[in-house]
Amino acid sequence: MQPLCIQEMRWAMVIDVDCPHRSLEAYKNDEEYVSDNAQMTRKVQTLSRGLAEVTQREEEV
Repeated sequence: MQPLCIQEMRWAMVIDVDCPHRSLEAYKNDEEYVSDNAQMTRKVQTLSRGLAEVTQREEEV
């Protein structure tokens, strides 16, 4: 098992089972969706109060 990448974290934080959105495009238009990686990194750090970090994942060969 490996940590989530920033893109996976983005979707994990925005998708809600009780939300009426029926498509990923609808989620992308939601105000909670953060499309920029730098903003997403700041959001993770802010929400975790510094307990989580976002690092670059080395590509597997």
